[in-house]
Amino acid sequence: SYKLFVIAAAIAVLVGVWALMSRTRIGLLMRATQLDRDMATAFGIPVERVYAIVFGLGAALAALAAVLIVPISQAHYLMGGDPLLLSFIVVIIGGLGSLPGAVVAALLIGMSDGIISVFFSPTLAKILATVLVALVLVFRPQGLFGTKAH
Repeated sequence: SYKLFVIAAAIAVLVGVWALMSRTRIGLLMRATQLDRDMATAFGIPVERVYAIVFGLGAALAALAAVLIVPISQAHYLMGGDPLLLSFIVVIIGGLGSLPGAVVAALLIGMSDGIISVFFSPTLAKILATVLVALVLVFRPQGLFGTKAH
């Protein structure tokens, strides 16, 4: 059904973003700019242009997500609250800048959110996800797959 198509599209987008970030020159520029903006500027990387490209890529991914989700749920002006909270939680738990960490955290949070929402309450699922973020921040501030700051 359509939900399987959404899953396949999400996997294709994930592979595409991974390939973009790890196999292309623009991905190298994005990673260099993220790692050390001043050094990237010193090497002649147009940092502001890279930031604009990253912003545009993020906006395009958000638009694609909206196009994929609207046939499943209703579109209204408050529709992004829960996915935004869960996305923030996934990024923090996975580790900033870690794509494998984001995938593992997304599976962990998505499955636990679904199971807890069905058997207990959706509110409890969000509370437990937030508590998990707090625990990760206390015991492993760089996230599950993140690296320690230099």
